[in-house]
Amino acid sequence: MIKKYIIFYRHEDVEDFVKAISKYDVTADIALGSSVIVDAKSIMGVTSLQLGKRLKLILHTEDTKFADEIFESINKYIWKEDEPWQS
Repeated sequence: MIKKYIIFYRHEDVEDFVKAISKYDVTADIALGSSVIVDAKSIMGVTSLQLGKRLKLILHTEDTKFADEIFESINKYIWKEDEPWQS
């Protein structure tokens, strides 16, 4: 598994993210804390998460080159350490 933090600020961000990640043949989940996990390719699941929260994207692959390609395509949603977020 390869993980990265992501964040969405608008509902349009969620729709764009789901479209982008759905293009890849990979199982991907999004975790909010330790108890809420949704399918990253499910628009219903991802929109059920709160905007402005730091979320953990989990790619179920060990292929780092493939993961980097995915991260490049969703770069604008990857959380930067200096970005604000709600806990």
